[in-house]
Amino acid sequence: MEETKKPYTEIKEKYEALEFDLPELVKLDEDFEISKQLDEETQFILRDIRKIIAQKFSAYLQLFELLKNPSSSPVFVYSILKNISDDDKKRIKEVYKELSKYQIQSMKLDTIYTEQLEFEYVKNGYDKWQELKTQILSILNKADLDAEEDKKPIKNGYFG
Repeated sequence: MEETKKPYTEIKEKYEALEFDLPELVKLDEDFEISKQLDEETQFILRDIRKIIAQKFSAYLQLFELLKNPSSSPVFVYSILKNISDDDKKRIKEVYKELSKYQIQSMKLDTIYTEQLEFEYVKNGYDKWQELKTQILSILNKADLDAEEDKKPIKNGYFG
């Protein structure tokens, strides 16, 4: 069965018809790939956009959960953590806390639909992402650099 995607112009028209002060669709699309994921007819475009934002937050929440609490984590997590600074660990905890708040808010909205609350999540989620993405990128760049320049060799450990 062939999937049909809504043309971007249809999504944009529907989005712009909403009576809320929302971020520009193109900006949401840059950060969350909204148009790529909105492929079904919907009466609840804000809910669908909120779920897309929440999905991205959830992916990063899982990564930061691994960094914050590495028990049973893949080996690459340990190689990142052994070189990460205390300041970076503090930032990881802060980002994790913020992402957790948005995850809980999204779950509440999954329970009972309210267009006003969906709008607030989309607007505030977009704004929060603008703040968090630079912090996340900084942490990931540091982790990437630390993994490449692993200064603490593994001694007498498993190397599979």
